[in-house]
Amino acid sequence: MYSRYLCLLSISLFFGIVKMFAQQTDFQKMNPEQKYQLTRELAFSGKYNDARQLGFKILDSIPKFDDVSLLIARTYLWEAKYDSAQKYIDKVLTNNPDNIEAQEAQLDLAYFSGNMPVAEKLALQMLGSNPDNIKYREKYALALLANEQKQQAVNQADSILNRDSLNVVANDIKNQLKPRKKLTHVSVGYSFDHFSEPYSRWWHLFTAGVQKPVKWGSIGGRLNIGQLYPKRSSFVESTEWQLEAESYINLTKASYGMLLYGYSPHNHFPTHKAAAEIWHKLPAAFIASIGINYYNWDENHIYIGTASLEKYLGKYWFCLRGYAHFKDVGVTGSYYLTGRRYFNEIDFFQVTLGMGTAPDEPFDIKNDLERQSAYSIRTMYCKKIAEQWTLKAGLGYAYEEYSSEKYRNRYDGTISFIYSFGK
Repeated sequence: MYSRYLCLLSISLFFGIVKMFAQQTDFQKMNPEQKYQLTRELAFSGKYNDARQLGFKILDSIPKFDDVSLLIARTYLWEAKYDSAQKYIDKVLTNNPDNIEAQEAQLDLAYFSGNMPVAEKLALQMLGSNPDNIKYREKYALALLANEQKQQAVNQADSILNRDSLNVVANDIKNQLKPRKKLTHVSVGYSFDHFSEPYSRWWHLFTAGVQKPVKWGSIGGRLNIGQLYPKRSSFVESTEWQLEAESYINLTKASYGMLLYGYSPHNHFPTHKAAAEIWHKLPAAFIASIGINYYNWDENHIYIGTASLEKYLGKYWFCLRGYAHFKDVGVTGSYYLTGRRYFNEIDFFQVTLGMGTAPDEPFDIKNDLERQSAYSIRTMYCKKIAEQWTLKAGLGYAYEEYSSEKYRNRYDGTISFIYSFGK
């Protein structure tokens, strides 16, 4: 039996080698244009590496075959290998600065790598010689929008719509920049948090709140009612309430801030809770923030710094956030990475991964002070379920160290309904 399998393997290898040599021979017999067409077929079927290998062979014999160089550049661009793509685009532009396809590749490289100032400049240059090209004008309008030149972006969108009234990109830009309704949001929600080591605990939280727009941002408040159960269905150990006030403030065209204060006269909620954070828009559609959180339980005064970096990529949003917990023994950190996929302006699905010394910071309940380290994953789904109603729901899991080298499983979930109204 063994010898039979060995024989079959040897035959397969033999015919594989014969086929490989036959393909190489066929490739060598092709003229340069046929070789290019084969390379192009591989590239457009998603076999990028195979296409590049054939492209390299062609360039070995015809170094100035610009179509091959640009095809190689495109495969790198499709794989987001921007430095490699730039190398082959530069090779063509050095030999032929007026090569339109190379200029288009350069524009696409700037656009997809997020270098919007360069994309804006290149698109404008290309429109100068070809003002009726819709694709160039779309890229120009999108770059203007990313660079916060909103009125110019609208002007370009109008120019596109004069030529093509159904243009998707132009209509999307116009919709994005339409004056948004200033809506008041009223919300009610429920969340739970549970672990069973070293004792069983269920924390149920009921929330009702409102957020109202004002000229300089928004202002709102929440009432949180928490119930602590030693076990899932036993008596309530305690019922507590907390009041929170929160405001978002428009500071400049490129920055805004948040202020929050919470108070509770009870034991498990912090007596005083405060937070402040500032966000600022950066080039290439990045947003950075820095902030501070404060909590007070009896004689415990807890300070936690936070910073984040956000990035929108089409229908996706990513956020890397860190927390620094300032303690007497030094500073400890925790880190989160969140990815969100938008389906429209409201609906999205997101996943958050966390790790560190207290990955659920900021603290919500006194028992959170027990945690020493943890790894966590959370999901959130947001869906508009009616004209004025939105549903948010999420689940989470953490594997956390609650005492030295002692670990437990922790579960949490949340659901809320938001009613929006206004002009």
